[in-house]
Amino acid sequence: MAALQAQNGDDELAALPSKEELFGEQLEAITNEYQEDMSKLEEAEKENKDKVAQSLQDKLAMRRQRRARKNLEEKEIAVMS
Repeated sequence: MAALQAQNGDDELAALPSKEELFGEQLEAITNEYQEDMSKLEEAEKENKDKVAQSLQDKLAMRRQRRARKNLEEKEIAVMS
């Protein structure tokens, strides 16, 4: 133990290296890739949500048309009777 203290000179440890010192450009590259992937995922989710909403609106419009046509036919039958 004395030999280590003699080499070190004092009891303090060296400062911890920063993330940049440990990983360098790898961390930045991984972070950028993650952000790009998240942006693409969010865009795909938004597109899917929009498609589902449009499909539902189309179905509702067709339902309204069928009901209107049915009501018109019922009125015509009632007038003829």
